[in-house]
Amino acid sequence: MTSRRQRDYEEGLKRQAERKPSSGEAGAVLRKIMGRGASDESPATVASPAPHPPEALPLASPTPVASPAAPASPAPLADLRGVELLAALPQSERFLQVPHAILDHLLPMLSPFAQLVYLRLYRLSHGFGSDSCSVSLPTLAAKTAISERSIHRSLAELESRGLVARTAHVFGKGKPQGVTYRVAAPASPAREARAATVASPARAASIKESSKQKIQSAPAPRSEPEEERPMFAIRLRAARLFEAHNKSAEYAARQLRADVIAGLIGEGLAYSPADLDAALEPFR
Repeated sequence: MTSRRQRDYEEGLKRQAERKPSSGEAGAVLRKIMGRGASDESPATVASPAPHPPEALPLASPTPVASPAAPASPAPLADLRGVELLAALPQSERFLQVPHAILDHLLPMLSPFAQLVYLRLYRLSHGFGSDSCSVSLPTLAAKTAISERSIHRSLAELESRGLVARTAHVFGKGKPQGVTYRVAAPASPAREARAATVASPARAASIKESSKQKIQSAPAPRSEPEEERPMFAIRLRAARLFEAHNKSAEYAARQLRADVIAGLIGEGLAYSPADLDAALEPFR
């Protein structure tokens, strides 16, 4: 009987040794070792720190979107209602004769800008009795009040119509100064008659005779009398010396006469005491 109990006891110890301790038993053993209290008590629950609410991140203020710039309004035109344009123009007796064939028939066949350019070239050429003129592009643009690009297009149109032809380039000071254009124009009986009159031998002889008569009738240049020349020379030197000494009355009274005499002798000019006294009289 005793042996059987002994065997049961040993088997119980063996099974207990093989059995794994539960978590509660392990905790009790640990607390016993550390001396913290009873074995069957469950470990105190450690309060976890209260979670902090996430900090609210500052929201960036939206970047203001720039509104599109309003298109610039054109500069207001000058109020010319109270200005008399014709009265403000410079006076000139010259004028330009334009055939009706150009104004009534040729210009309506051209674009508005080409009309302006053709009239300007016509004025610079036929307006001076020639079929050619030399002008620069900026000058054409300024006189017609249109852009240089429009001038280019207008010249191309006129050249394609046979109304304008470039004959030469003008250079000066090492850079181009303009272009020589030959400007075509319809035949005009009045112009041809005037050209024939100007070019006729009779007209040339008449102009030559008229010029000769004007030269002969012109008054001869006035020559100074011999007696006035020394007076003028003395007075001129006295005036220069008087001005150089700040128009000093003391200098004029004491030294001016001697300085004038020295200057006349140095230049070899003859004089008389009477001429000297008369010439220096205004400076005393």
